[in-house]
Amino acid sequence: SDKMRKFGEKMLQTFGDILMECAVMLAGPKRLPRASSKCLIKYALQHIRLIDANRATIKCPDAESLLKAVEMAVNRWRSVGCSVVELEDHYFTGCMKHGY
Repeated sequence: SDKMRKFGEKMLQTFGDILMECAVMLAGPKRLPRASSKCLIKYALQHIRLIDANRATIKCPDAESLLKAVEMAVNRWRSVGCSVVELEDHYFTGCMKHGY
C-alpha cells in the first residue's frame, strides 16, 4: 500500500541520516514489467515472494564502512513486518541479465 511505502521511505531516510560515511539513495517502486520479470526469473512465478516494497542503494567509500552499514541495517530492522530481505553487493560481484 502507499502508506506502507511512505513509512518505509521515512525509515530509510532516517537511517541515511545516521550513516555519516555512506549515502542512502531510495529506489522508486518496482514497475509491473520489472516485477513480472523478477517473479519469473528469480521466484519461479511465486509472486508472494515479491516483498521488497522499499529498496535503497547504500554507497560507502570503503569496505569497512559498508560492513558497518550492513550490520546497522540488519540490527535496525529485525521484525517480520520490517526486515532486511536481501543484500546485494554490486561492488565485488557483477550482475546477470535483468540485474540478478
